[in-house]
Amino acid sequence: MISILSSFKPFRGDAARLQENALLNWRCLGDEVEIIIYGNGEGVADYSHKYDARHVVEIQLSSKGVPRFDAIANHAARHAKFDVQMYLNGDILLPPNFLSSIEKVKLAQFLLVGQRIDLTMDADFNVQCQDWLAEITRCQRAGHATYYAWGPSAVDYFVFRRGLWAGLGPLIIGRGRYDNILIASCLRRNVPIIDATLVLLVIHQFHDYGHLAGGNQAVKFGPDALENFKHHDMWHSPPDIREAGWQLKNGGVIKSELEKDFLRQMEMLLRFRHNQKYLSYLFRGLWRLVNGKIVYKRNFPPLEVVLGAQRSFSH
Repeated sequence: MISILSSFKPFRGDAARLQENALLNWRCLGDEVEIIIYGNGEGVADYSHKYDARHVVEIQLSSKGVPRFDAIANHAARHAKFDVQMYLNGDILLPPNFLSSIEKVKLAQFLLVGQRIDLTMDADFNVQCQDWLAEITRCQRAGHATYYAWGPSAVDYFVFRRGLWAGLGPLIIGRGRYDNILIASCLRRNVPIIDATLVLLVIHQFHDYGHLAGGNQAVKFGPDALENFKHHDMWHSPPDIREAGWQLKNGGVIKSELEKDFLRQMEMLLRFRHNQKYLSYLFRGLWRLVNGKIVYKRNFPPLEVVLGAQRSFSH
């Protein structure tokens, strides 16, 4: 049982198709799913009604009219049906094993995240398919599905229990580093972070940023992004999925078996867990000295290996 929380772009052009795909896919998860859509963009009310989703019109927005995550989380803490909740972006597709996998997490509080699989623009993907593994494998072999190019640096879904975000400051969804800020919040409070990449094959549908003046640059570095940076001191070294200390495996939750970068670990530990911001700069500098330019290091296998492992497990 889970309450799915999201907010949408206006339902027009490609965004309408992708977002309806997502709603249809979420509904395929079964009857034990509540969907709550926040905001009042074009077409949102009609599509919420069509897919039996609760529609919350009044929600706090940024100065540019974008919903705030903290406001959505606070509303859901008070009014959502289920204690287990998830915020995800409106272009994300969830695998049929999503609910059964989440039920294996027995921790009192947690944040569960994972790397997304990107579809190409011309991918033909059946969002209602129950043989999810076969469908992704087909797309991967045709060159239409791969892990996000920059590794574990972007997060598109967040699973947690009711009340996790109490006290979180203003945070604008879908703008620069809002996902990293949520991970940082959990690091600061020693909340277990679980990496579900190897179990949950979560899909990100291709889209551009034509709906927004300034495009991708405005998303990453526009006024709303700068507000996120300022309110949460996230100007550099954003934490990401690599910081997860736990992994979701088919048998449940275990301590992470993935190799960690010692210098990065020390920087994150000092900066977020012990609030030693300036001391953490020492390890940031050492990391830059060792690695040269900033790079994203994968700490889990490539997609074809993960798919192969899942096929072996399923048989």
